[in-house]
Amino acid sequence: MMCRRTMRMAKLEDTVVPLVAPSEVVSKGWATPLAMVFIDGGHGMEPALTDYRLWAPRVMPGGILAIHDVFPDPKDGGRPPYEIYKMALASNLFAEEKAVKSLRLLRRLAKRAFRKEMRGGRKPCNGICCEDHGGGGPGRFLGRPGDFVNKLIAHPVGAAIRLLCAGPA
Repeated sequence: MMCRRTMRMAKLEDTVVPLVAPSEVVSKGWATPLAMVFIDGGHGMEPALTDYRLWAPRVMPGGILAIHDVFPDPKDGGRPPYEIYKMALASNLFAEEKAVKSLRLLRRLAKRAFRKEMRGGRKPCNGICCEDHGGGGPGRFLGRPGDFVNKLIAHPVGAAIRLLCAGPA
């Protein structure tokens, strides 16, 4: 298994525990806050949103949310990883730490840093999801977290909705 060989070479066998199972299955029994979550799963909108909704809230303050295959230009690759990357930034819970090719590393803001961001003019997520019409302001109301995934997926592929906030479900 390539993963095990890479972990052995990096001397991470005592630190990293690989779990091979669907996100939904593992997340049901997961209670421990995580120092790092690496999302590199399905590239359809539904699997990407599922991974983001299940695992981003489990990143501890100061921890890293890594999202692979983030392509701002649609001609370079699929859009769902880019969309969840934008959602994480719009949530005001994460700030971009570094970009390496198509990998984005986002740091979970500590409560103090989060409050500082709010004083800087960024609006906190109020747990309501709305459509961005491209003008920077909120668009039409879409519903409360937990409802938005079905509404988002129901839209045609060319009409993906950018969410301004994605509060905890």
